[in-house]
Amino acid sequence: MMRFVHSLPYKCKSYKEFKTISRYGEKLTPIPIGQLEWIGLGLGLLCLLPLIWFIVAILLCIWVYRDAESRGMSGVLWLIIVLIAGLIGLIIYLVVRKEKKSVPTAPPPPA
Repeated sequence: MMRFVHSLPYKCKSYKEFKTISRYGEKLTPIPIGQLEWIGLGLGLLCLLPLIWFIVAILLCIWVYRDAESRGMSGVLWLIIVLIAGLIGLIIYLVVRKEKKSVPTAPPPPA
């Protein structure tokens, strides 16, 4: 049993019979059963890729905002730059960011 590219499946007993069947003057191309089921999976994965890219971009923007604020820089400015420029904005941020402010520790109490 074979499925065909067109919406209506046809059953052919032989290749000779398949060659004679046509729809609207064009020949049908046989596709073995089991091959069409993978198309849905592929399309599903293609729909997931932009969603995953968007989630990663939002998480990177949040990290850049928090990191810039902890270093005494404008977090909102860097958030906007990374949102607009994407990966290039992130690379620019990593190059120009300031050193992290170290919190001075209190000297130990005298013993």
